[in-house]
Formats: sequence, C-alpha cells, structure tokens
Amino acid sequence: MRIAFYIAKNGNKTDKFISAVTHSKYSHCELIFSSGEFGSASKRDGGIRLKYIDQNSHWDIFDLKNEDGTEITAKQEKNIYYWFLINDGQKYDWPGAVMSFFGIDFTSENQKFCSYLCADMLGIDPIVTPQKLYENLIEKKMI
Repeated sequence: MRIAFYIAKNGNKTDKFISAVTHSKYSHCELIFSSGEFGSASKRDGGIRLKYIDQNSHWDIFDLKNEDGTEITAKQEKNIYYWFLINDGQKYDWPGAVMSFFGIDFTSENQKFCSYLCADMLGIDPIVTPQKLYENLIEKKMI
C-alpha cells in the first residue's frame, strides 16, 4: 500500500485555502491499494469512495509501512479495502475536517474526512490535517 498527498498549489481555490489555513503543502490525502485504486473521503466526490486517479505530478506518493516498520500485509490491505466497500458513499465530514485544524475531535460516526480516514486506517491518531498526517508518518517512519 501507498499513500498520496495532494499538492495544494496544483488544485482549486478550496485546495489553496486549506493549504493556507493549515500552513501546509498538502490539501488532501488518499490511500493507494495494490490494485491502483485510491481510497479516501473526498470533498470533491462528496464523501467516502474508491476510484482510479492519475498518479501524476500533482501528488507526493510514498510507500507505507506499519508503525513497527514491517510491510503492510495483504490481509491488512484487504481489511482496509473491505472497509471502503462497506462505507462507500458516506458523506464528507466538513465540521470534523475544520475542527481537526484545532486538534478537536468533532467527527461524525458516519462521516469522515481524508486525513482522519487515512490515519485511522493506519492505526494512528486520526485528528490531523493532511500536513500533520504527513509529519506523523515521517516521525513514525511509516513512510
């Protein structure tokens, strides 16, 4: 599995706003499965979904490891993928995303935002912005 961080300067006004407010290079993140599908909660797509996305220069992409340094297993990836299939179509969590900037857990039980979802699937603190998730993954040597 890999993780992709969307470079905000390549995006629309919302991406640039998120980048400015969070003092970040990134405005969004996605998990990438070995099938090539991207999984996340997308503001553009309205919520949780799986889809194929062009892996172009608009993304910084990293291989993922577990927190203990081991590779993500096929079983772990399958479980995460299955979660996406079950939760496909749930709405995007705007209030949760906004409050994550302040480090406040305001997430909904049935709505998620990108960095929460990616962090939660990787078993780390999910109340993060895309930039903070990136920093946490570097610190934990998961990317």
